[in-house]
Amino acid sequence: MPDYSGHMTHDEYIAIRREELLGIARDVLNNRILGVEACVRMAPMLGELNLRQDEDLLIIVGVDSECDYIFENKKLSPKIHKQHATHLTACEEGYRKWIRIACEKLLGHYAAKWEVAESDEELR
Repeated sequence: MPDYSGHMTHDEYIAIRREELLGIARDVLNNRILGVEACVRMAPMLGELNLRQDEDLLIIVGVDSECDYIFENKKLSPKIHKQHATHLTACEEGYRKWIRIACEKLLGHYAAKWEVAESDEELR
């Protein structure tokens, strides 16, 4: 994760988080990242960007809620890792279609809107 401790305005921070969110959605659609992992990474960003209540994106929050523990602790016993892997596989298979739809909607609803907003900021 990038270091945001430098001197950056709130608007700059939001622009970076928007870019990261859209990048993760593109990675899902291009099969570069598992949908479940993407949800765990995107859910906090949705909160930061005031998108947690967007009905089209609720699956991201739900999958994060169900699966975030899988990515939290890497130093677990092999038995627990196997259980987590089984759950991750089941979630990925069960939610993949819905996660992809959410990513498509995220890009469709917000990518152009945010790019226009950033262009307007540059003109000022």
